[in-house]
Amino acid sequence: MITYPPGELKWYVRIFFRRCLHKYFDMFFKEHFVLSAMMKRRLVDAGMDGKKIRIVGLEIRPLDIERIRHRGFNVVYYTPTSKPGVFGRTKNKKYKDWVYGVDIIKKVTSAMQEVNFIKVDGSADMSKVYAIADMVIRPNRSDGSNPPRMILECSSLGIPYYWDSKFKPSAGETIKAIKREIHEKKRNKHVL
Repeated sequence: MITYPPGELKWYVRIFFRRCLHKYFDMFFKEHFVLSAMMKRRLVDAGMDGKKIRIVGLEIRPLDIERIRHRGFNVVYYTPTSKPGVFGRTKNKKYKDWVYGVDIIKKVTSAMQEVNFIKVDGSADMSKVYAIADMVIRPNRSDGSNPPRMILECSSLGIPYYWDSKFKPSAGETIKAIKREIHEKKRNKHVL
């Protein structure tokens, strides 16, 4: 199921035209490559020929990081950069903020003053960020098919994370996940 921002008719229209475009391209390409079975299902639901779609994997090479001792609890979150477009406008900023859960992140950061939140936007050296991260949150509403690369990296490094695979995150669930990890850290007296 594809999710849309609440009350935004233009997104329904965009998705309709995107599906039409996929059907048009389907006539010209012999084979399509996608990253997961979920993406393949979505393309088939949009009208593409399932026999032409091949699933290829995304390789995540483990990062070589050395954990850094620190005080407090550090939570890392991602928000995309807003690059100015034509006439200085930011293209689809409202939609990107909705997809990446910026509204949820604002609620969480204001409710949890005792936690250190670290914002990354894709330009950071993630090996340095992961070295001090106690947890990563990705409360996105994206209708992508795989866990984000950041979540796959955290999984390979053993860093706890919150990511809603059903793409229906909430501030309450995110706060619960953070509190659960803080409690776990205190219980194990695990201070890096």
